[in-house]
Amino acid sequence: MLALLQVVVTLIAGLLLADFASGVIHWVIDRYTPGSTPVIGTHFVRFIHEHHERPHAMFQLLWVVNNAGFFILVGSLFGLCCAFGWLNPVTLSAFAFGACANQIHAWAHRRPRYLARIVRPLQRFGILQSPRHHGVHHGASPTEHYCLITDWVNPVVDRLDLWRRAEVGLSYLGLKPMAYARPNPNYVVPTATA
Repeated sequence: MLALLQVVVTLIAGLLLADFASGVIHWVIDRYTPGSTPVIGTHFVRFIHEHHERPHAMFQLLWVVNNAGFFILVGSLFGLCCAFGWLNPVTLSAFAFGACANQIHAWAHRRPRYLARIVRPLQRFGILQSPRHHGVHHGASPTEHYCLITDWVNPVVDRLDLWRRAEVGLSYLGLKPMAYARPNPNYVVPTATA
């Protein structure tokens, strides 16, 4: 029984770590990374910036194209952690969930009828990000709710005002945030009827 509890705690810790990491990456891209950035700009950053203008365009792409950027990023970070000996059960769990971040994010844009049956209850309980939760980021508040995997981490991060505080801190280093993501008052949260 103790071993099972240990596995569950490890998986939850990895899930939350991956969710927070997805938020950091999303925030950096939305606020500090222009689409002209060498190497990653054309194939990764521009796609994310365009996603805020046309959120459902991701469904016109092949699955591998939609998820390749996160696979490459997570794979690179995994290699770095291997090189420094930072792998443990929690980080392995985080890498597994992190590799799925953009797919989980895509499900938050889908109408329930297009989702696998297992996804819907996981979204209802916030284990996977729900459309209503993610809709905050795409609606009137694009500088909130950056974390892409669950409904659990964003409320904590936003309550701590972490992103704004980080931006203030970075401004002392001369880094000013840009508004690559703009409020989208026309965004409609996918529901059974929308």
